[in-house]
Amino acid sequence: MVLKKISKSNLTRLYSTVIGIETSCDDTAIGIVTTDHRVIAESKYNQFLMHKNLGNAKQKGKFTSWPGGVVPNLARRLHNQNLIHAVSDCIEKNGNTWKNIDALALTIKPGLEPCLWEGIKFSILLLKKYKIPFIPIHHMEAHALTSRLFDKEIQFPFITLLISGGHCLIALVENYDHFYRLGESIDISPGNCIDKISRQLGLFETSRYDCSSGGALMEKCALNGDTASFPGLINMTYNYCRKNKNCNFSYSGLLASTHRLIDKLIEQDFQLIEINGEKKRFLNEKSMSDICASVQSAISLQLEDRLKRSLIYLEYRNIKVKNLVVSGGVASNLYIRSSIQNLCHKFNVRLSCPPVKYCTDNGVMIAWNGCEKLIHKSKDIVYPKEQNDKFFKNLTPLGKAEFGIDISQKINKLNIKI
Repeated sequence: MVLKKISKSNLTRLYSTVIGIETSCDDTAIGIVTTDHRVIAESKYNQFLMHKNLGNAKQKGKFTSWPGGVVPNLARRLHNQNLIHAVSDCIEKNGNTWKNIDALALTIKPGLEPCLWEGIKFSILLLKKYKIPFIPIHHMEAHALTSRLFDKEIQFPFITLLISGGHCLIALVENYDHFYRLGESIDISPGNCIDKISRQLGLFETSRYDCSSGGALMEKCALNGDTASFPGLINMTYNYCRKNKNCNFSYSGLLASTHRLIDKLIEQDFQLIEINGEKKRFLNEKSMSDICASVQSAISLQLEDRLKRSLIYLEYRNIKVKNLVVSGGVASNLYIRSSIQNLCHKFNVRLSCPPVKYCTDNGVMIAWNGCEKLIHKSKDIVYPKEQNDKFFKNLTPLGKAEFGIDISQKINKLNIKI
């Protein structure tokens, strides 16, 4: 491991500095972090408006409403444009020098392959120029470990819930590179469910809130809602949890039921709003708020149930965990955090979440994961003498990659009742 020694007055300590590069989806994000838990610099170029503007572009004389989501080829081009600027921003904050950068950490899996390729190609240029160790990073492992950068009380082992637009899973984190999946989504993630419902409701077009994600819009809209207005959404989630005594998640049923409910309600009571010169039908604000509150509550109910089963399983196996780490974009939802906090109190487990801005994709979490691997002298580290032409040629991304070892069947066999 490359270590630097700092001497200030009578203080002498060892540390390493890692630059992290994240391009797995639609955020070009860079971070510079040290092994002694300091964030030196960070930069993030978000593509949300570019994808939205493309979706709303005029086609054949008519405006088409943005369907949401990320356009892979557009994301790739924007990464290509933004990487040099994002890295330059961080290096400037680092004193305009690469001399104290000890390693480069890069997301290589999972994610959108065209986007991951841009990060790889740019990183190869940097590695050839600066001759520093390379650390490949699994995107979800980085999310799982982010809280340890900001919360030094988190010790291994701990349990983690990763909830985002693309993922939903519960895992036991044994150490920095050993993860055991207790449960995961069998269809869609809660973030995906929220985004699709937000788009069907027209929150991106009609909301008065200045938010760049469906999750943030739904959380704001739900503040004025009443979950009792649509008890069917809550009841179907409760029945699913009671029937399936495992730690896996399923949100496709909730999504389908909500879609049907919105279609039914909009035939009965709607408001006309002009969007891009066209009048469109949307639900009234009260119905929108009630649906958002009900969906948010149903999602939270299932998360609580699966976490409860996981904690009971760990108790059964006599595996003692003191911390529950919740990370990923959906972890920024304060309503969901609050419900999970109540569960933690019951099990005497401490809840830890990264600061909200580090719940979503960022370069700091990639750099910190690199720091963890440096600290433990991971076998994943590729040193400059090993970075030959063959290595660079074989450095390829993985769009899909499993997270840890799947032990969910062991929980299924226990048939845990709660």
